[in-house]
Amino acid sequence: MRPTSNETGSTLVASIATAVVLAGLGVSLITVVRSGNLDIAQSRNDLQRLYLAESAARLSQNSLAVGGSGNFGSAANPVPMGAGAYWTRATKNADQTIDIVANGVYGGGTRAVHLTLLDAPTLFDNAIFAGNSAKDPNYAMHFGGVGAQGDQVSGDIFSGGDIEFVDDAKLDGTARASGKVTGITGEGGIQEPVPDLAAMNYPTIADVDVAMHLAGATATYASGTPGGKAWQLPESDAAHIFRKNPSDRASMTSSTSKDDFFLEDPYETMHTDPKSDGSDPYIVSLAGVAGKPGSDGNHKIYYVDGNLWINNPSAMSFQFASNDALALTIVVKGNIYIGDNIFYKDAQNDGLVLIAMKDGAVNDSGNIYFGDPAFGTLESMSAYMYAENNFYDSNLNATGSAIVKLHGMMSAGNQVAINRDYNGQHSRMMVTFDPRISTGTLALPGLPRSDQQGLTFLAWEPGALQH
Repeated sequence: MRPTSNETGSTLVASIATAVVLAGLGVSLITVVRSGNLDIAQSRNDLQRLYLAESAARLSQNSLAVGGSGNFGSAANPVPMGAGAYWTRATKNADQTIDIVANGVYGGGTRAVHLTLLDAPTLFDNAIFAGNSAKDPNYAMHFGGVGAQGDQVSGDIFSGGDIEFVDDAKLDGTARASGKVTGITGEGGIQEPVPDLAAMNYPTIADVDVAMHLAGATATYASGTPGGKAWQLPESDAAHIFRKNPSDRASMTSSTSKDDFFLEDPYETMHTDPKSDGSDPYIVSLAGVAGKPGSDGNHKIYYVDGNLWINNPSAMSFQFASNDALALTIVVKGNIYIGDNIFYKDAQNDGLVLIAMKDGAVNDSGNIYFGDPAFGTLESMSAYMYAENNFYDSNLNATGSAIVKLHGMMSAGNQVAINRDYNGQHSRMMVTFDPRISTGTLALPGLPRSDQQGLTFLAWEPGALQH
């Protein structure tokens, strides 16, 4: 049977409607696909801009690290890089921070990143440094003394609290503090970084683990020329320059929490240096010195898990013997007690670093103590010293320590808290900065650094897309 005209018309209308719907769906699908492709392209472009901005920020940072301005190009004239471009602006602020805004330009849009750096002197740029890591609001680095007993510092100083100079104390350098500076001209509101000793991983990178050597099979408990009986090692062992828990020093070590290691060489003749001027010091010979057994003990990191004492009842001064210029770093997980003088043999080329690290299990740790607790004979030290915690005094009121001189640096993660005033007497402190590490003329192993090329990273923030 043939369809009627009405049925034919209905079918035609339905076919046309279906075609229109399908055409509409096709257009919609094309639009969705195009939109998806555009979103992917936008994301890729934005990512490319971010990569360009990050690269530009690093270029700006590298420029600043070598004394440049950190500025490259401009918004109107960006610097080409691959298929895109970049421009940067570095702004130095009064608080020693630097803000870098780096822009990546690609595909008609711009993406920025914001980098904040601290452009401050590093640990080895100061004669005296106290980071005040405990954030004590009352801390003040104090200098005083009347007339010839006035403290004298040659080099820059920094305090994470205040700095105060009174009476006849003098500074030949720049005073910087996070708080206020009184008594001399100085700069307040300053930040300077404290090194991260844990990140150095000294137990792993050390060349000589002293405690492990002295707990080994070759260690013997024997009498030695330095005095008393102690655990000591064969002369060929690099750690033989340390003796553990000598019996004649119990009055010094009875109150310490860990093993006590004394810097002394049982294979050298005792010299007292009666003038205390380094003319006749007690020699500590590193392994491998000409005529001595063992491989060369110089240019190494020595790690001591315990306390280190540079203090002998018979000696007033110590000096190292090495084949070439001394380059030694001694890291102590405990306290360092310095009661006798330390002299370089070659003041132009020798270098010694003493680092006291905190032990999380021992409250009294990470400190450096100045002074001979029995005789007060400390007068002169040559070394770069860093105490993760504090510097303290021990019997600096004695007549023999009326003046204490340090050639090098004294830096504390927390405080330089040396009390040198007793019953109207002031023990004069004279610190002369040794710039050789700062200038790069002296290379010593395992130095703690809190910066990269003098710039410390503080913050990194990606900016929004700009069109």
